[in-house]
Amino acid sequence: MLSQHLKENIILLHIRESELEESSTKLCSVEEKWINNQMSFETYQRWYNDLTQKRMSLRAQISNLSQSQDETWVLLSKQFYKLNDMRSLYNAASTLQKQQIIRMGFDNRLYYQQQVYRTPYIMPIFNHNALILKEKNLLIIEEKKGFSKKIPSSGAAGIRTLVQTHPP
Repeated sequence: MLSQHLKENIILLHIRESELEESSTKLCSVEEKWINNQMSFETYQRWYNDLTQKRMSLRAQISNLSQSQDETWVLLSKQFYKLNDMRSLYNAASTLQKQQIIRMGFDNRLYYQQQVYRTPYIMPIFNHNALILKEKNLLIIEEKKGFSKKIPSSGAAGIRTLVQTHPP
């Protein structure tokens, strides 16, 4: 699963790099049109601001995706037998490695709000603990707006077999 995730990150990195190049080309075009008096100052400002923000966002994403995963792989390969005890794996890691483990588990979307950790994503391998974590008020998995196509694994609304009743 981790190697698949890393492969997907490499593909996403290439996509973001091409989007950055495209955005830079568009920005040059906007600047050229402004210099040649082919657009108004307001239009130029709007496009310049939009494209600059997009480029900054893409650079941040590229930086995130470019980070070396070698240290994480070394840690996981040395401690693979301890994966059933995540606490000892986490305690054995350096601060940067701990951050990478958390980023992998929550796809870099873990945040703290109202005295509880929250995330819209958790690695599927940890889903079996989601109900316990919610009951203990340790972690709330917030699904984004819209209908979830995935059947929840447990909980009051997560029963797998629906009770079918026949009309009277």
